[in-house]
Amino acid sequence: MPNRYQAVSGLIEIADEWLLPNRYVLRAPVRFKEPSIAQSVLHETVHYWQHISSGFLALLAEEEWNRLIAFESEGELRKPGPIRHRFVEEAGEYNLTAQDLHEAAARYWEFMIQGNGIDDGIAFEEEMKKQGGAYAIFFTKSRAIYGDHAPIFFPMISHLALQTDHPAYYFDLFMEAVLNRFELGHEPIILEDLWQNHYTYIRTICIRRLQEEGVPSLLMAGQVIKDGSLRENVIYDWSFHRMNVTAEVAIGTDEFYSLKEKYPPEAPDFLIGLMVIDKALASPGSPLERSLLIEWLSPPCVLFSNGEYWNLGELYRRELVPEVNEQEIGLSKEREMIVKSCIDIKNRWAVFMQALRGY
Repeated sequence: MPNRYQAVSGLIEIADEWLLPNRYVLRAPVRFKEPSIAQSVLHETVHYWQHISSGFLALLAEEEWNRLIAFESEGELRKPGPIRHRFVEEAGEYNLTAQDLHEAAARYWEFMIQGNGIDDGIAFEEEMKKQGGAYAIFFTKSRAIYGDHAPIFFPMISHLALQTDHPAYYFDLFMEAVLNRFELGHEPIILEDLWQNHYTYIRTICIRRLQEEGVPSLLMAGQVIKDGSLRENVIYDWSFHRMNVTAEVAIGTDEFYSLKEKYPPEAPDFLIGLMVIDKALASPGSPLERSLLIEWLSPPCVLFSNGEYWNLGELYRRELVPEVNEQEIGLSKEREMIVKSCIDIKNRWAVFMQALRGY
């Protein structure tokens, strides 16, 4: 089986055989005993984070879930729907797709987290081409279109474009709007500074550009899950719950107060907490942001080719809270139940796909 993130089940599949995990898997993949495996897990983990932040990708998961339920309840062999078609539909002057965007963004973060710098834009582009293969196409094209600033804004604008109903189309509009508003000059750019201090401003520019197109705001995954059939999918319902828990945890942190200054005084604390999470999901290359995601929003299950799995949520919970009491035992049982549910949905989907293919 290839390495992949399966949208309908939230499951990460890895082609290698199981080996003992440790904290370095997502925190410092190059220090893991098998860096190539950690690199694959990181790439697919970014896809999980994309699916719990992007309304478009949540709609894609919902469409697949509805196909599965229609098969199991009525025997209907429903073919891929309009969201799946839009996922691979070319858009804009340069014929880019939402799939290109979602893969290129994951490759970008995988590459950055491995410790590769961006000081020399041309060298960075060449490394992306060399190591990224097809996944680097969107990034490479965006740099050709937008010049030296594209590598700086690319990951955040990718994140925001995936929070629309047509990511490839809106990526072009967002990139143009941001580059027209930002005056960077030629001074050196510190990525951490950009991610930490300018994401809210970039997000506001993109929302205003959406409104010019007659769209009121961004499409968040949480809203899709809350209002649709994914609430019946135990993995996405659990992920939605974890997002809310993490937003509560974020209230009172330094990042919370930093963001609170950028919102109206009447903005609810819980909303600011959600924005802390959204900002972390937009920039997992930052160790601080990634630490929050790892500790509270690790992917539910990583399944290996020999049928064994990693429960990374349990691994990082034990790192965060070594003491095991009655409450922690209950949370551990919940995480293990989620692992089993991931694998169950994956197997149910395989039955559906076999029936659809006819063999």
